[in-house]
Amino acid sequence: MKNKFFKITGFIAFAAMVIILPGCLKENDATYTDFSKTGETVILQNSGLGNFKAANVDPYSADTNIIEIVAQLNSEYTIGADISVTIGVDDAKRVAYNASTTPPSNFLLMLPDMYKIKATQLIIKAGQRLAKTTVEIYSAKITAQDPDKSWMLPISITNASGKTLSSNFNTIYINVIGNPIAGPYLWDFYRWNLSAQQSAQPPTPPNGGTFLNNPTTFVPVNGTSILVASGYFIQPNYLLSFTNTGGVLTNFTAVIDKPDMDALIAAGVTVVDGPNVLIADPITKRFKLHYQVFNGKIRVSSQLINVRTGEIEENLQSEKDTADVFSMQDAVAEDLGNRLLQQLGK
Repeated sequence: MKNKFFKITGFIAFAAMVIILPGCLKENDATYTDFSKTGETVILQNSGLGNFKAANVDPYSADTNIIEIVAQLNSEYTIGADISVTIGVDDAKRVAYNASTTPPSNFLLMLPDMYKIKATQLIIKAGQRLAKTTVEIYSAKITAQDPDKSWMLPISITNASGKTLSSNFNTIYINVIGNPIAGPYLWDFYRWNLSAQQSAQPPTPPNGGTFLNNPTTFVPVNGTSILVASGYFIQPNYLLSFTNTGGVLTNFTAVIDKPDMDALIAAGVTVVDGPNVLIADPITKRFKLHYQVFNGKIRVSSQLINVRTGEIEENLQSEKDTADVFSMQDAVAEDLGNRLLQQLGK
């Protein structure tokens, strides 16, 4: 596989002046399962459409992804006999899921060589609640296919020794989202602390935190959006989106993913420009993104110049937080004024 290239440039501008778990028996608490009211029901942990995202598999993260399948008895008491639980591929759930979304989804059923179910017959032993097996997903078999294709492997309980089966916790929707630009990349990250450093000709060398050729992954969100780390501070993710018209990818745009943007704001960091998509070449898989942030401080630099000799006698600098802009302006002026008076001997 050819290496893809992903480049991010960014700088920090200081200022313009420069599962379901086995339930516990507890009444009147929505976070617990009251088994006295469930009868004898067998479910799959981490199942149902509410766990669809959690069942997503990244075929670029490992050669083999291993998903644990856990059958669980929900009842007030354990029982004195073994329960035989049969699981299997339930393609009807894939068909129903595709039809339920707007617009309709196009998940294909995983091919037999893409996976292996280690055991389709599970035994919940007498006096116990759980029985486990695993499903192996083979990444190379998936990535060898058209990257646009999305795949699903719905695993359902088909029988549990006659016990009741749950209507909403009976199927695990193992899925792989297709996206034409998803996958592994080599990542260059450049950081400048001041915008003038980057715009200088020639540009000032990048500041600390810069790195080259780091491995990263474009993780698909859906068929036309991916997430990838931006490199700065708390590693906020870019949400990079595009339009796919018959295989022609256009209209690339980027934002900071909302949960990460909220975390930046809470930390006192503001994105003041971008993210901007400077290069987006889906053919060569080369992308360049850039954004500018303001870290919540104003830094003001002044110089004391001897008007007789023209020499700079001292550089004066003040840095203040910007929580209150007007108070900050007064504080900066007072700070620099006091230092200047000290130098003049007043």
